[in-house]
Amino acid sequence: MEILIDKADISYQEKLMLLESMKSGSKLKTDYSGLKNSPDDAVSLLIDLVGLAKRDGEFHIKEKLYVKQVGKGLGFSGEDIEEIMATT
Repeated sequence: MEILIDKADISYQEKLMLLESMKSGSKLKTDYSGLKNSPDDAVSLLIDLVGLAKRDGEFHIKEKLYVKQVGKGLGFSGEDIEEIMATT
């Protein structure tokens, strides 16, 4: 993971923040406000997350919880999130 962070196209300060967060086990807060005004992009993100989570042939509970968390952060209802997870 450290190699991935090192090669990422982000500032040195952001790299340090990610490494420190990874070492401490703290969670990073994600700002979804940019996607709230773009419904197509928000739906695409959820579809991509579900597709990635199911790629190994299983959809684990932690993956489902994460998708639901992101969906709620984007302003989707629980029913909409469930539908996207079921149809993707």
